[in-house]
Amino acid sequence: GINAEYMGMIIIPLIALLLFSNGLAAIIGIDLGSLYYKTTLVKPGKPLQILENNVAKRKSLTQIALSDKRLYELDIKPVLITKPETAFIYLLPLLGLEFNSTTSKFLIQEFRLRNTLWTITNDERRGLAVRLPDWNTTFSIEELLAMVLRDAKEIAEKAAGEKISDCVLTVNPSFGLAQKLALADVLKLANLSPLAFINDNLAAAVRYSIDRTPEN
Repeated sequence: GINAEYMGMIIIPLIALLLFSNGLAAIIGIDLGSLYYKTTLVKPGKPLQILENNVAKRKSLTQIALSDKRLYELDIKPVLITKPETAFIYLLPLLGLEFNSTTSKFLIQEFRLRNTLWTITNDERRGLAVRLPDWNTTFSIEELLAMVLRDAKEIAEKAAGEKISDCVLTVNPSFGLAQKLALADVLKLANLSPLAFINDNLAAAVRYSIDRTPEN
């Protein structure tokens, strides 16, 4: 993907185009990466903006920790030391994979090297799931990513002052149909409807063109 420092600005013109065909409703745009994501809000009467999270940063961690409540951002860092088995990271590469596929087996092995306290299992409906050793609970990759996007949705709704249901999401160019269907499932679980999936490369091209003046 492209530099996360400005990626959030890339999808703004694309979202704005969709805005006028959607009854002028507020729309959330999410640049979802393996480590970080950015959230953009487009709403009539408000300036286009990349939203700040609850620690006043525009770039948020694509991670979640589960305790007596869901933890994000700075709250995750102590958990990574004290209870690393309850923190979920590096989830996006596992999305939409079948448990017994060659790619899945390779990524699962890489995943285990980083997260030795978890067990990745087969989810008959969604493909892959993570089971915690001390919990009698299994979470699919989609469910965990949906928890992350639900937090992004709440931040956007607070900034917009209204409920938001529509979303534009950037996707990795390597994502196939299975990954895109899984992303649609993630958005549904997060109570969001996908207006469009925008390829990272297309978004980069649009961003490039914005800063250029056509020559005669």
